[in-house]
Amino acid sequence: MADLANRVLALKCRYQKWKFKSGSIPLLTGIGGGKAEGPRAILCRSNVGVLQEALANIRADIYFADCLPYTYLASMLDIYRLKMEQPITNRESQYFGFDSIGDLKHEADLRGDVDTMRAISLLEKMGAEKFRDAVEALMEIAKEAKKTAAIHILTAHKAKGLEWASVKLSDDFGSRLVEKDGRLRKEVPEQEINLLYVAVTRAMNTVSLPPALADILEKF
Repeated sequence: MADLANRVLALKCRYQKWKFKSGSIPLLTGIGGGKAEGPRAILCRSNVGVLQEALANIRADIYFADCLPYTYLASMLDIYRLKMEQPITNRESQYFGFDSIGDLKHEADLRGDVDTMRAISLLEKMGAEKFRDAVEALMEIAKEAKKTAAIHILTAHKAKGLEWASVKLSDDFGSRLVEKDGRLRKEVPEQEINLLYVAVTRAMNTVSLPPALADILEKF
């Protein structure tokens, strides 16, 4: 695990032009090591990443309530309503006042609201009805979910100070670090690399990285 953590630090050094104190970066001999036993975690960069992973693992024994409260899931149903040209009547909704999914897309694009854009993209990829049914199923699962579940799905922010035997990083980590063609972005905010460091150091035994991100880190 130290090898992988050092590679993330080396990535940070590249952007901040620091000199790595040891003078060289240890070779990555493998991502993680040992046998993963006990609960595992899927760590995401954002709440919409948690939503995507929860939907992908909906039939498993999962716990995600810390990052997807009822109000957040309800807001996902409001995106569905806009897609179906239905009115949003809840004045507390963050999407109250929008008349169509097109209006929401335009406003999200202007504000740089990546999470809303990704939620809309997820709905369109799944199909509106399937998306609605899946979100409603998550609302029911959340009522009974326990922290003793086999798989914890949460953001790296929420994972600070916690550890699991095995950790998988969701694809939304790579989206801020790697270009679509697989190259490292020329500019990456410091907080993105700090968050990546937090995520990879939450595992006691093994870490699974998105392929594009794994390819980048193997070069450091």
